Amino acid sequence: FALISLKKLTAQVNADTSRLLASVSKKTIAYRNVLEEANLIFPENLLDCKDQSLEYIKKFCETKRKYLIKTYQAGKAYFPKIAVIFKQYELPEELKMMMALESGFSGNVVSKAGAVGYWQMMGVAAREYGLKTSKNKDERRNFAKSTLAAAKYLRDRSLNYNSDILLMVASYNCGIGTIRNAFKKAHKSDGGFWDIKDFLPKETRNYVM
Repeated sequence: FALISLKKLTAQVNADTSRLLASVSKKTIAYRNVLEEANLIFPENLLDCKDQSLEYIKKFCETKRKYLIKTYQAGKAYFPKIAVIFKQYELPEELKMMMALESGFSGNVVSKAGAVGYWQMMGVAAREYGLKTSKNKDERRNFAKSTLAAAKYLRDRSLNYNSDILLMVASYNCGIGTIRNAFKKAHKSDGGFWDIKDFLPKETRNYVM
């Protein structure tokens, strides 16, 4: 009788425990899904390196919160205009963020290397894409004209890199030659950003992310 009672009690405890664990598990899964869906949706280009990307995003959000808010506010006046031009060249709308990274939406920025204007284009590249760069008239400081030149540049890089948006952005930062050398160092004839990431300058890796 005692053994039978003990078996019944054990069975009941196990059943209750199983129901409790199932309930907790469902709630945990639901809670976890809500967090993931609410806070972060990974773009397809980052899925292969999700863990690495997540670490960078968390760090950036913690240390650059004010910058993100400021960029979002300032971008309201510029992003829609950039998007219109980029759409004409069938470029991903996300690339409009590059102006914020390059110049902080200022046409008067001049880098130590000599890059000028909204898109921080060097003289050679600017002239190649139709901009005047004289002291009296530097069209890199003109929003519409420089954005049009940047769109043409990125369109050409899209053709070079099979529409790989990460490689397009990387090449804008470090140049086509650096990308070519990175592929050589990685012993690859072609591929994507993740294939050559470790052979790119740190500044470029951060810029792309």
